[in-house]
Amino acid sequence: MNDKMKVTIRCFSLLKYETGKSILSIECPVGSDTETVYQQFISNYPGLKDLPIRTAVNKEYISEKIELYDGDEISFIPPVSGG
Repeated sequence: MNDKMKVTIRCFSLLKYETGKSILSIECPVGSDTETVYQQFISNYPGLKDLPIRTAVNKEYISEKIELYDGDEISFIPPVSGG
């Protein structure tokens, strides 16, 4: 039995600029949730740690952490400004 799974992270706006990528693929333990993946992401990009981020899983916004499954797509979306 595999104890790891892969998830895709989509980065938008400032996150895309800071990471240099719009899509990242990461490996995490089976049973990980969105908070665990977010903490793993931030540990690689600590400059983003204080930025308020919205999270979507499989194109659906979430307001609480949820368990992830192999192949899920997580979007981290920073605040949008403009006029």
